Amino acid sequence: MKKLALLACLLIACGERSAGFSPPREDGLKPVLHIEPDTDAENLLNLAYGAAVVSRTGELNLELSAVHAIDGISTTAWISSPGAPDETLVYSLLSPSRLKRVGVTVSVGDQVPRGLAFDASMDGKTWRELISVEPQKHNERQLWPVPETVARYVRIRSLDREKYYVRARAFHVLGDEVAPPDTPPFGGCWTINGQRASLQQDGARITGTIESEPPTYLEGGTDNRVAMLTWQQGATWGHAVLTRTPDGRHLTGLRFFTEFEIKWLGDAWYGDKCRAGFSPPLSSGGGGLKPALHLATYPLYGLAFDSKGQVIEELSKAQLDAVVPLLAGRRARITSYEVRYDTAEDNRRVTAARVASLRAALQARGVDVSRIEFVAAGNNWQGPILRSTIQRLLASRVELSFGT
Repeated sequence: MKKLALLACLLIACGERSAGFSPPREDGLKPVLHIEPDTDAENLLNLAYGAAVVSRTGELNLELSAVHAIDGISTTAWISSPGAPDETLVYSLLSPSRLKRVGVTVSVGDQVPRGLAFDASMDGKTWRELISVEPQKHNERQLWPVPETVARYVRIRSLDREKYYVRARAFHVLGDEVAPPDTPPFGGCWTINGQRASLQQDGARITGTIESEPPTYLEGGTDNRVAMLTWQQGATWGHAVLTRTPDGRHLTGLRFFTEFEIKWLGDAWYGDKCRAGFSPPLSSGGGGLKPALHLATYPLYGLAFDSKGQVIEELSKAQLDAVVPLLAGRRARITSYEVRYDTAEDNRRVTAARVASLRAALQARGVDVSRIEFVAAGNNWQGPILRSTIQRLLASRVELSFGT
């Protein structure tokens, strides 16, 4: 509990760029190198801020799912089950939020729903209808004001009874968080897309295994809203993000194959806590850095920093302990990126503080830091073009690479 409380404090400290507990706004952010503005950054219904899928009645497939309507990526979409457009989607927010506007983004075509209803709830059981709307057939975001309501759950119902498919690129909820988020741990026994899984959370670090064939190994960390992971299944690998509902009963995930390019976005992961008394025989060894040694670069998502860029030792210990053996007798580069501040100087300053603190933490563990090149890269990002908040989150990281 102490570690979770500390991580919650870290989350609040990192949110100082915005008023109250609201997610960081990107208004006025200018494109820098491979970074483009996120036009939906104020949407609370976004994986990057901890939103999750509680339930859904169906989708065409897991590449066009309820998760894809809250990923903040304009080119993805949810499509209903064939012949069953009368569907219901329930989402959760990590924090109680005062809802002011709701909306949808559709696409021109014959799959625009004739009607949608938006409902709100604090407990996910008792619902209040906010508004019923008739979306117009255009590609721009459509928003409607609603009576200000504090809620933690949002339900969206398709009112279309005629079309074989209905489609939505994104759902929107605009407003303000009014309390700190509820942040249950990610660790434990899960069933993800029907496969047994085990996640371990140690401070900010998360590792795990999904019992696929071959097994899928997970390595990463969390800012206590979102888990940011690398995954490997045999020779296939990529990145993924996970969120959980405030009650800790459901996981929502989305993965990219190889780098987090939008064109390589893959399927949704839906997870449920194992039933009481169920303990699946998971493979020994779990996840971790070792299965991913073929990668040239390791994102160290399990590192946690305070608002001044200093390593939080208790939360980062597990990640640091995993890295130290890899550095023995090797030349390496440790690079810190940050792309979420408004100016290049702010981003550079934050990364400089982080690498200086990390250097001291490694030296205290007996690492020969003279063999390591420390780079404060700021927002000098040269990887995938960043168009969404979730990509910015994945890019704002510390990387370890070898062969320098």
